[in-house]
Amino acid sequence: MALELAKAASDPGRAGATASFGIEAWANVVRSGGYHSAHKHPNYMWSGVYYVAVGIPDAGKPSNGCIEFIDPRDAAGMASLPGMRFAGHQVIAPEPGMMVVVPSWLKHYVHPFFGKLERISVAFNVVVMDYQTGAPGQQ
Repeated sequence: MALELAKAASDPGRAGATASFGIEAWANVVRSGGYHSAHKHPNYMWSGVYYVAVGIPDAGKPSNGCIEFIDPRDAAGMASLPGMRFAGHQVIAPEPGMMVVVPSWLKHYVHPFFGKLERISVAFNVVVMDYQTGAPGQQ
């Protein structure tokens, strides 16, 4: 997955990319009332989370346990249409088996979770150790 992300972010006229990566991961277990404050993951290329279980959220709280990404462009949400994607904030309701991967510089937070059982996720950071794109036009 990390190699495919590196290729997608590189010059499309280059082929034969090779890379080595370092990956760091940790488990998060969130009980009712738990959350993660706004943060970024400096010194990494990509960061992500894989949702193992999402608990049973209390009804009536629309952003209960959601992860929210904050657009770094200060004016991004100044003139948006209702329902417009990427207009300042992007909110994702987690589901078991879902993986979300973003550039590590993208600030995000997790809204407080209120409900039964536990939300279990595995978060990770990917650092590019060595990346070679190959020659232009190489197939």
